[in-house]
Amino acid sequence: MKRIFYIDFLRIISMLGVILLHASATKLRMPIDFSWHLVNFLTSFATCSVPIFFMISGSLLLNSDSTANINILWKKRLPKLLIPFFIWSIINIIGYSFILKINNLKLLLISILQIPKLSNFLCK
Repeated sequence: MKRIFYIDFLRIISMLGVILLHASATKLRMPIDFSWHLVNFLTSFATCSVPIFFMISGSLLLNSDSTANINILWKKRLPKLLIPFFIWSIINIIGYSFILKINNLKLLLISILQIPKLSNFLCK
């Protein structure tokens, strides 16, 4: 695939915007003064950074020749999404069970088995 320079430029701008958003998060939790208003003004321009990353991904994905091939979707793309989703969901359930001090193994297993139902609920 040929390199698209304006996509690289958008990535750089978006990366700087995300860094600005993360760096200014603590200032926006402080009492309101002139610097708070300045940071709030600057972050209003950077809020489009994450949606720009999604649009770049969609643009590159739709322009790919392998997008129309259903075998690539099932064999390469879905496992890259679903395996980390299930692993992190199980880690999350186990972590919350330790935090909330839930010692019921049956409840833990039921929660893990309901992960596909949860993902179906989140997609609606």
